[in-house]
Amino acid sequence: MRDFLTRVPGPIRWIAVGTVAFVAGIMLFDFVVLPGLVHRGDSRVPDLTFMPLPQAEHAAGRSGLILRTRSEQFDPSVPRGSVLNQDPPAGVIARRGQVVAVVVSLGEEKATIPPLKGQDFREAQLSLGRIGLEPGSVARVWSDEVPANRVVASDPGPDSPIPQNKPINILMSLGAQPHRFLVPNWTGQRVREVVASLERAGVPHNLTGKNAALAGVVSSQNPAPGSMIRSGEPVHLGVGR
Repeated sequence: MRDFLTRVPGPIRWIAVGTVAFVAGIMLFDFVVLPGLVHRGDSRVPDLTFMPLPQAEHAAGRSGLILRTRSEQFDPSVPRGSVLNQDPPAGVIARRGQVVAVVVSLGEEKATIPPLKGQDFREAQLSLGRIGLEPGSVARVWSDEVPANRVVASDPGPDSPIPQNKPINILMSLGAQPHRFLVPNWTGQRVREVVASLERAGVPHNLTGKNAALAGVVSSQNPAPGSMIRSGEPVHLGVGR
């Protein structure tokens, strides 16, 4: 190679060396100097997702970027107050001072349970359905305050926050608990007196027999003496003279 260059005339040799140096200089400027000049004011966008908002603002500031909250959105997978997503995404080269817009998580969406007491089951079902909830298990209990087949309470109770997909358990009323009576022995007593005592106690009754009149006496009874009956349960009296 050296022998070849020595045989090349001087002017041509210097022109070749100059050309090589010029090309090398252009390549050095394009691949080394120019990128440094172009990107001197740029920064790589950090990954802000899942960060609490104050921490995300600090991380963006360290990279010379400005954080702005674009919107808020419910998402059960990201804690409330943390970054859900960002624009531009992580890893992008951005000019210093550029705004990074983020969506902040509101956490899991929850509903507030409306008052259901006193509603029938269909009304309670519609009330829950309007806020995206559904009835869960249904139990029944005696209640002196709430009529039969009406809601006594819900679990969770009214105004409680609850996830959208959790069912609401409902307690329904059976009405007032019937009172129980011990049946005495009315046999041989005057029908008029027995009937009067039954009416005072609110116990329904009927009379049977050939001479079923208040002037007679009780010859038989059902239920038998010593039995327990509930209020509203009828008593059958056989009448004789």
